[in-house]
Amino acid sequence: VTVDEISGEITSLYDKVNGREVVDNTGGMGFNRLVRADQDAAVVWGTWEDAPAGPLQITSESGPVLSRLIITRAESPLSQTIITLPAGLPRVEIQNTLDHDRTQYADHLVHTYWYYVTMPFALGATGFSGRFQGPNGWLIPQQDWLPGAAHNARVSQQGVGVRDAAGFGVTLANRESYLSSFGSTGFWDATEPERPVLFLNLFARSDEALTADQGWLAFDTWEPGAPRQYTFNFALTSTDSGFDPVAAGTFSAGYNRPLLVAGIARRADGPLPGPTGSLLTVSHDNVAVVTLKRADFENPDGGDLILRLQEIDGQAAEGVTITLPFALDWAEVNGLGEQRADGVPLPVEPLTVSLAPYQTLTVRLRPIWSGD
Repeated sequence: VTVDEISGEITSLYDKVNGREVVDNTGGMGFNRLVRADQDAAVVWGTWEDAPAGPLQITSESGPVLSRLIITRAESPLSQTIITLPAGLPRVEIQNTLDHDRTQYADHLVHTYWYYVTMPFALGATGFSGRFQGPNGWLIPQQDWLPGAAHNARVSQQGVGVRDAAGFGVTLANRESYLSSFGSTGFWDATEPERPVLFLNLFARSDEALTADQGWLAFDTWEPGAPRQYTFNFALTSTDSGFDPVAAGTFSAGYNRPLLVAGIARRADGPLPGPTGSLLTVSHDNVAVVTLKRADFENPDGGDLILRLQEIDGQAAEGVTITLPFALDWAEVNGLGEQRADGVPLPVEPLTVSLAPYQTLTVRLRPIWSGD
């Protein structure tokens, strides 16, 4: 990772495994640069301007677990950036902190100022594609949206994938920021993107609103008690083997669900049975666990659980087995709203299901609770 000492922008992310540069420095657009667009520019015209930068300070830290650069800016709305390289993992993490009080006041004539960080990728000028993870899989807007529909601004559930024609590309996992634009900022744009660049929306500021009795009024905040600083976390990895929705989904979900560490007391009846364990396991990599919770409907005694599974690769999954830490009295397929009408019984030793491509399956479980 190389950072410019004047701007604080990333000038190089070099993939040493594949021998490829990830950052495109040829278009005059910095990587992790903060830009701003007013409402008309962001929504209609797809134009933007650089946000104020100002002086900065860069410090570095290095240790056996990770190395990182800390960029602190004295005046920019992007008050801090932390770039982390975890030891032994092929990924880079970028944490941006945006300071509300350093952003531009947006009166009712401007309507809104939109703030983005830009990420131009070195994936060539033609043949590249962007995929955005939605609730039913990874979609390419130019191919999967309705013909003629505006498809520049996209909502990503947990990640974005950008690839060149030969299959090399990146997966970018997003935590807090879910809205991005591809190629330009124009929300109404239905054309092909000119460059493989992501505009990741961090913040939209509007300060005035039209009231029925007082006319236009300025509001310090739309949400009382909201913070004045906002932190946005991203993680990026690159591969040359083409797009793999299972690998991209695993990477994005893993970053969005960081490891929680807690101490446990020694068991009274001896050591733990093994070095690792899992609450539940699924036999097929293309089947993800969406949730395991207590049933909210048609559950008068509170004893039923709901397990939701989703196929994420566009391939039918037959004979999927789920291992649980408790025995089951029975299990059945329910409707997506947990409706038990026309429920389909399932085998429970082991619990076995089948899913169609991209299907979300709702399974009601009745554990054998202690004392039953």
